[in-house]
Amino acid sequence: MDRYNITFKGYRREENKNGLPSYGGVYMVYCCTYNEQDSTVSLRELIYIGQAINIHDRICNHDRLKDFKKQLREGEQLCYAYASVAPNELDVVENGLVFMQKPVLNDDLKEHFSHPDSSFSIEGR
Repeated sequence: MDRYNITFKGYRREENKNGLPSYGGVYMVYCCTYNEQDSTVSLRELIYIGQAINIHDRICNHDRLKDFKKQLREGEQLCYAYASVAPNELDVVENGLVFMQKPVLNDDLKEHFSHPDSSFSIEGR
């Protein structure tokens, strides 16, 4: 059984997405609220999971940004979580995360895990 260790490095709000890394990996898109008084983010819903060779470029130029924004409620904004993943592991990690989480905007990969038996360890924020 293959084992995958995924460490998420935190969140970037939509207004700070230019600070996203340029390495390859997986990313998660959330609807969230930001509390300015204590500088905290509260996540409401995971809406999409994707993969990219360059996380920064993919999110900053995402073709589904309008779809993401349609999921927001008043006072919410988009937040992005990201983790570095080796290029040869992107498909299996993305498929595993989508299969486990079933985000509303992922059309594929929710119903079947189409890779050999695997184990996932997910850490971070």
